[in-house]
Amino acid sequence: MSGIIGANVGRSSGLKKVLPAGGNTPMFMVHRGADGCSGDGCSQSTSDNTYTKAYFNGERIDTDNCYDTSTYRWTPNKAGKYYIFSKLYLGEYQDRLVIAYSEFRINGNNYGVGQQRSYDGSFQSDGYNRDSHVNNVMGQLIDFNGSSDYVECWVKVDQSANYARVFGGSQSADGSYWGGFYIG
Repeated sequence: MSGIIGANVGRSSGLKKVLPAGGNTPMFMVHRGADGCSGDGCSQSTSDNTYTKAYFNGERIDTDNCYDTSTYRWTPNKAGKYYIFSKLYLGEYQDRLVIAYSEFRINGNNYGVGQQRSYDGSFQSDGYNRDSHVNNVMGQLIDFNGSSDYVECWVKVDQSANYARVFGGSQSADGSYWGGFYIG
């Protein structure tokens, strides 16, 4: 029998469930900006203090072709529980970031808000630099029906200038990305 040892499922015999090889599929991981991009071509502009769907236009992996690069949503084709995660590099080009938010939306409805950070001018060290950016990180366990349930990633950057962005590509370590995989 091929496979990997999964978590103990409470059998009194102490036996562990064996998952078939590839048991964590479907899975995906996408990123903002095409491979090798730089500068403004990697980032996505957002409106100030308004939730905007994050456009992830580069695929690292999509085992079952469940990620749609035109709608920026993932619709897994197998029912079950999934772990969904993201790292979003949010901010603006000047030193005026106030708060950054991120959230997953399941079938268009909010499903957990990500980390947020308030900007305080006392943190500013040397003008227009990274002090106006933040990495928001999220992770959620989500049940999908395997046919019509989908997930999207949304962001909101509250700032006092006019350059709110989702940064990608070479603009930070791996820029912005999100993904997920089947867990059972």
